[in-house]
Amino acid sequence: MPWKKKDETLSEPPIFTESTAILNTTSGSAGNLGNQSGSRIRQIHFGEDNINIETVFGEDDRYEVLDTSVYPFRMICSLDLYFSENGSLSRGTGAFIAPNMLLSCAHNCFNYRTQKLVHSIEVFPGRAGDSTPFNSTWVTRVMYPEEYELNGLSENDIAIFELADPIGDDVGFFSMASAGDAMIRAMEVNLTGYSGDRDQTARTMYTNSSSVWDLSPTAIYYQADTFGGNSGGPVYSYQDGNIDGIPTVFGVHINGDAANTPGPSNGARRIDQDMLIQLKDWAGIK
Repeated sequence: MPWKKKDETLSEPPIFTESTAILNTTSGSAGNLGNQSGSRIRQIHFGEDNINIETVFGEDDRYEVLDTSVYPFRMICSLDLYFSENGSLSRGTGAFIAPNMLLSCAHNCFNYRTQKLVHSIEVFPGRAGDSTPFNSTWVTRVMYPEEYELNGLSENDIAIFELADPIGDDVGFFSMASAGDAMIRAMEVNLTGYSGDRDQTARTMYTNSSSVWDLSPTAIYYQADTFGGNSGGPVYSYQDGNIDGIPTVFGVHINGDAANTPGPSNGARRIDQDMLIQLKDWAGIK
Protein backbone atom coordinates (compact mmCIF):
# COMPACT_ATOMS: atom_id res chain seq x y z
CA MET A 1 0.00 0.00 0.00
CA PRO A 2 1.55 3.36 -0.98
CA TRP A 3 2.64 5.73 1.76
CA LYS A 4 1.48 9.28 2.14
CA LYS A 5 4.56 11.42 1.51
CA LYS A 6 5.72 13.86 4.15
CA ASP A 7 7.72 16.53 2.32
CA GLU A 8 9.60 19.09 4.42
CA THR A 9 12.10 21.86 3.62
CA LEU A 10 15.14 22.20 5.89
CA SER A 11 17.38 25.10 6.87
CA GLU A 12 21.10 25.37 6.27
CA PRO A 13 23.16 23.82 9.09
CA PRO A 14 24.16 26.15 11.93
CA ILE A 15 27.81 27.11 12.17
CA PHE A 16 29.24 25.42 15.26
CA THR A 17 32.59 23.97 16.12
CA GLU A 18 32.47 20.33 17.16
CA SER A 19 33.71 21.26 20.62
CA THR A 20 30.62 23.39 21.28
CA ALA A 21 28.07 20.87 19.98
CA ILE A 22 26.22 18.26 21.96
CA LEU A 23 26.92 14.93 20.25
CA ASN A 24 24.49 12.02 20.05
CA THR A 25 24.37 9.08 17.64
CA THR A 26 21.03 8.09 16.19
CA SER A 27 19.44 4.66 16.44
CA GLY A 28 17.97 3.85 19.75
CA SER A 29 20.11 5.15 22.58
CA ALA A 30 23.59 6.24 21.72
CA GLY A 31 25.21 4.37 24.57
CA ASN A 32 28.10 5.89 26.50
CA LEU A 33 30.04 7.85 23.90
CA GLY A 34 32.62 9.21 26.30
CA ASN A 35 33.89 12.76 26.07
CA GLN A 36 35.29 14.83 23.24
CA SER A 37 37.41 17.87 23.90
CA GLY A 38 35.06 20.47 25.31
CA SER A 39 31.89 18.66 24.25
CA ARG A 40 28.87 17.64 26.26
CA ILE A 41 27.75 14.09 25.50
CA ARG A 42 24.37 12.63 26.34
CA GLN A 43 22.23 9.65 25.46
CA ILE A 44 19.24 10.10 23.20
CA HIS A 45 16.46 7.86 21.92
CA PHE A 46 15.06 8.10 18.42
CA GLY A 47 11.96 6.52 16.94
CA GLU A 48 9.91 3.74 18.40
CA ASP A 49 10.68 1.95 21.65
CA ASN A 50 11.97 -1.16 19.88
CA ILE A 51 14.61 0.75 17.92
CA ASN A 52 17.43 -0.62 19.99
CA ILE A 53 21.09 0.19 20.17
CA GLU A 54 22.90 -1.77 17.46
CA THR A 55 24.75 -4.92 18.36
CA VAL A 56 28.16 -6.49 17.91
CA PHE A 57 27.82 -10.28 17.81
CA GLY A 58 30.74 -12.25 19.26
CA GLU A 59 34.02 -11.15 17.72
CA ASP A 60 33.81 -7.68 16.16
CA ASP A 61 34.20 -8.16 12.40
CA ARG A 62 34.08 -4.50 11.44
CA TYR A 63 37.16 -2.99 9.88
CA GLU A 64 38.01 0.61 9.21
CA VAL A 65 37.81 1.79 5.61
CA LEU A 66 41.25 3.35 5.21
CA ASP A 67 40.60 4.92 1.80
CA THR A 68 37.08 6.32 1.76
CA SER A 69 37.68 8.12 -1.54
CA VAL A 70 37.39 4.90 -3.55
CA TYR A 71 34.27 3.33 -5.04
CA PRO A 72 31.83 2.38 -3.52
CA PHE A 73 32.78 3.83 -0.12
CA ARG A 74 32.80 7.41 -1.40
CA MET A 75 29.05 7.03 -2.12
CA ILE A 76 28.36 6.57 1.62
CA CYS A 77 27.94 9.70 3.74
CA SER A 78 28.33 10.76 7.32
CA LEU A 79 25.36 12.89 8.38
CA ASP A 80 25.51 15.67 10.97
CA LEU A 81 21.93 15.95 12.24
CA TYR A 82 20.91 19.11 14.06
CA PHE A 83 17.59 18.58 15.83
CA SER A 84 17.69 22.09 17.25
CA GLU A 85 19.26 25.45 16.46
CA ASN A 86 21.43 25.41 19.60
CA GLY A 87 24.08 23.04 18.25
CA SER A 88 22.68 19.73 19.52
CA LEU A 89 24.32 17.25 17.16
CA SER A 90 23.47 13.68 16.26
CA ARG A 91 25.15 11.53 13.63
CA GLY A 92 23.88 8.95 11.17
CA THR A 93 24.58 7.48 7.73
CA GLY A 94 23.16 7.85 4.23
CA ALA A 95 23.96 6.69 0.69
CA PHE A 96 23.78 8.35 -2.72
CA ILE A 97 21.10 6.94 -5.04
CA ALA A 98 21.13 9.87 -7.52
CA PRO A 99 23.34 12.93 -8.09
CA ASN A 100 21.51 14.99 -5.47
CA MET A 101 19.55 12.34 -3.56
CA LEU A 102 20.43 10.25 -0.51
CA LEU A 103 18.68 7.17 0.85
CA SER A 104 18.51 7.04 4.65
CA CYS A 105 16.07 6.28 7.46
CA ALA A 106 13.20 8.40 8.74
CA HIS A 107 14.52 8.51 12.29
CA ASN A 108 17.53 10.43 10.97
CA CYS A 109 15.17 13.31 10.17
CA PHE A 110 12.18 12.88 12.47
CA ASN A 111 12.16 11.97 16.16
CA TYR A 112 8.96 10.01 16.71
CA ARG A 113 9.24 10.12 20.50
CA THR A 114 9.39 13.92 20.63
CA GLN A 115 7.50 14.47 17.34
CA LYS A 116 10.27 16.81 16.25
CA LEU A 117 11.57 17.35 12.71
CA VAL A 118 15.31 17.79 12.26
CA HIS A 119 16.34 21.43 11.84
CA SER A 120 19.19 20.82 9.40
CA ILE A 121 21.50 18.09 8.06
CA GLU A 122 25.07 18.46 6.80
CA VAL A 123 26.37 15.72 4.48
CA PHE A 124 29.99 14.50 4.22
CA PRO A 125 30.61 11.93 1.46
CA GLY A 126 33.40 9.51 2.36
CA ARG A 127 34.17 11.22 5.65
CA ALA A 128 37.23 9.80 7.41
CA GLY A 129 37.64 11.37 10.83
CA ASP A 130 38.98 14.89 10.35
CA SER A 131 39.44 14.24 6.63
CA THR A 132 36.66 15.10 4.18
CA PRO A 133 37.90 14.01 0.73
CA PHE A 134 34.90 15.57 -1.03
CA ASN A 135 32.99 18.79 -0.54
CA SER A 136 30.27 18.72 2.06
CA THR A 137 26.74 19.84 1.28
CA TRP A 138 23.44 20.12 3.11
CA VAL A 139 19.96 18.67 2.86
CA THR A 140 17.37 21.07 1.48
CA ARG A 141 14.39 18.72 1.64
CA VAL A 142 13.41 15.47 3.38
CA MET A 143 10.75 13.03 2.20
CA TYR A 144 9.51 10.21 4.41
CA PRO A 145 6.25 8.37 5.11
CA GLU A 146 3.65 10.36 6.99
CA GLU A 147 2.82 7.06 8.67
CA TYR A 148 6.18 7.18 10.48
CA GLU A 149 5.06 10.34 12.28
CA LEU A 150 1.86 8.59 13.33
CA ASN A 151 3.20 5.25 14.57
CA GLY A 152 7.03 5.19 14.47
CA LEU A 153 7.00 1.65 13.09
CA SER A 154 10.15 0.22 11.55
CA GLU A 155 8.27 -0.67 8.36
CA ASN A 156 7.86 3.09 7.79
CA ASP A 157 11.42 4.04 8.79
CA ILE A 158 12.77 5.13 5.40
CA ALA A 159 13.60 8.52 3.89
CA ILE A 160 14.92 10.35 0.85
CA PHE A 161 17.07 13.48 1.35
CA GLU A 162 17.45 16.03 -1.43
CA LEU A 163 20.79 17.87 -1.45
CA ALA A 164 21.79 21.41 -2.31
CA ASP A 165 24.57 20.15 -4.61
CA PRO A 166 24.74 17.20 -7.04
CA ILE A 167 27.87 15.67 -5.50
CA GLY A 168 26.73 12.26 -6.72
CA ASP A 169 27.93 13.33 -10.16
CA ASP A 170 31.45 13.22 -8.71
CA VAL A 171 31.27 10.29 -6.28
CA GLY A 172 28.71 8.05 -8.02
CA PHE A 173 25.60 6.47 -6.59
CA PHE A 174 24.10 3.10 -5.73
CA SER A 175 21.38 1.26 -7.57
CA MET A 176 18.31 0.16 -5.61
CA ALA A 177 16.49 -3.10 -6.19
CA SER A 178 13.84 -5.39 -4.84
CA ALA A 179 14.56 -9.12 -4.80
CA GLY A 180 12.75 -12.31 -3.92
CA ASP A 181 13.33 -14.27 -0.73
CA ALA A 182 15.54 -16.93 -2.33
CA MET A 183 17.88 -14.37 -3.88
CA ILE A 184 18.24 -12.37 -0.67
CA ARG A 185 18.78 -15.48 1.48
CA ALA A 186 21.68 -16.43 -0.80
CA MET A 187 23.34 -13.02 -0.50
CA GLU A 188 26.33 -11.87 1.46
CA VAL A 189 25.12 -8.43 2.56
CA ASN A 190 27.47 -5.54 3.24
CA LEU A 191 26.86 -2.87 5.84
CA THR A 192 29.00 0.27 5.85
CA GLY A 193 28.57 3.33 8.02
CA TYR A 194 29.68 5.49 10.90
CA SER A 195 29.69 3.55 14.17
CA GLY A 196 29.81 5.56 17.40
CA ASP A 197 31.62 3.07 19.62
CA ARG A 198 35.07 2.45 18.15
CA ASP A 199 35.28 6.10 17.12
CA GLN A 200 33.34 7.95 19.79
CA THR A 201 32.82 10.92 17.48
CA ALA A 202 31.10 8.66 14.89
CA ARG A 203 33.16 10.12 12.04
CA THR A 204 35.13 7.01 11.01
CA MET A 205 33.78 4.67 8.36
CA TYR A 206 33.61 0.96 9.20
CA THR A 207 32.37 -1.89 7.07
CA ASN A 208 31.62 -5.59 7.43
CA SER A 209 29.42 -8.23 5.90
CA SER A 210 27.42 -11.32 6.80
CA SER A 211 24.98 -13.83 5.44
CA VAL A 212 21.27 -13.14 5.85
CA TRP A 213 19.94 -14.44 9.17
CA ASP A 214 16.23 -14.19 8.41
CA LEU A 215 13.65 -12.30 6.35
CA SER A 216 10.16 -10.90 6.54
CA PRO A 217 8.18 -9.09 3.85
CA THR A 218 9.45 -5.75 5.20
CA ALA A 219 12.78 -6.60 6.86
CA ILE A 220 16.19 -8.19 6.34
CA TYR A 221 18.00 -9.52 9.42
CA TYR A 222 21.73 -10.18 9.64
CA GLN A 223 24.60 -10.50 12.09
CA ALA A 224 26.76 -7.83 10.51
CA ASP A 225 28.10 -5.79 13.42
CA THR A 226 26.76 -2.26 13.93
CA PHE A 227 26.46 0.46 16.54
CA GLY A 228 24.68 3.78 17.01
CA GLY A 229 25.54 6.02 14.07
CA ASN A 230 25.06 3.25 11.47
CA SER A 231 21.38 4.09 11.10
CA GLY A 232 20.40 4.92 7.53
CA GLY A 233 23.36 3.05 6.08
CA PRO A 234 22.90 0.99 2.93
CA VAL A 235 22.53 -2.78 3.15
CA TYR A 236 23.98 -3.72 -0.21
CA SER A 237 25.34 -6.56 -2.26
CA TYR A 238 27.36 -7.01 -5.43
CA GLN A 239 24.90 -8.65 -7.77
CA ASP A 240 27.38 -10.87 -9.53
CA GLY A 241 28.90 -11.95 -6.22
CA ASN A 242 32.27 -10.17 -6.41
CA ILE A 243 33.79 -6.79 -5.69
CA ASP A 244 33.66 -5.82 -9.38
CA GLY A 245 29.90 -6.14 -9.49
CA ILE A 246 27.36 -3.33 -9.35
CA PRO A 247 26.74 -2.38 -5.70
CA THR A 248 22.98 -2.51 -5.23
CA VAL A 249 21.01 -1.52 -2.14
CA PHE A 250 18.36 -3.99 -0.99
CA GLY A 251 17.63 -2.42 2.41
CA VAL A 252 18.36 0.43 4.83
CA HIS A 253 19.82 -0.31 8.26
CA ILE A 254 17.45 0.88 10.99
CA ASN A 255 17.84 -1.03 14.25
CA GLY A 256 19.81 -3.43 16.39
CA ASP A 257 19.05 -6.65 18.19
CA ALA A 258 15.67 -6.11 19.83
CA ALA A 259 12.49 -7.83 20.92
CA ASN A 260 11.07 -7.73 17.40
CA THR A 261 14.11 -9.29 15.67
CA PRO A 262 14.17 -13.07 15.11
CA GLY A 263 17.01 -14.26 17.30
CA PRO A 264 20.26 -12.35 17.68
CA SER A 265 20.33 -10.02 14.67
CA ASN A 266 20.43 -6.44 13.46
CA GLY A 267 17.83 -5.30 10.99
CA ALA A 268 17.13 -3.30 7.83
CA ARG A 269 13.97 -2.03 6.24
CA ARG A 270 13.79 -4.26 3.20
CA ILE A 271 13.15 -2.60 -0.16
CA ASP A 272 10.09 -4.37 -1.54
CA GLN A 273 8.66 -3.74 -4.99
CA ASP A 274 6.05 -1.20 -3.88
CA MET A 275 8.64 0.69 -1.86
CA LEU A 276 11.09 0.68 -4.77
CA ILE A 277 8.53 2.29 -7.06
CA GLN A 278 7.69 4.92 -4.46
CA LEU A 279 11.31 5.73 -3.55
CA LYS A 280 12.22 6.15 -7.20
CA ASP A 281 9.23 8.43 -7.68
CA TRP A 282 10.21 10.59 -4.69
CA ALA A 283 13.82 10.77 -5.87
CA GLY A 284 12.90 11.44 -9.51
CA ILE A 285 14.69 8.30 -10.72
CA LYS A 286 13.41 6.93 -14.02
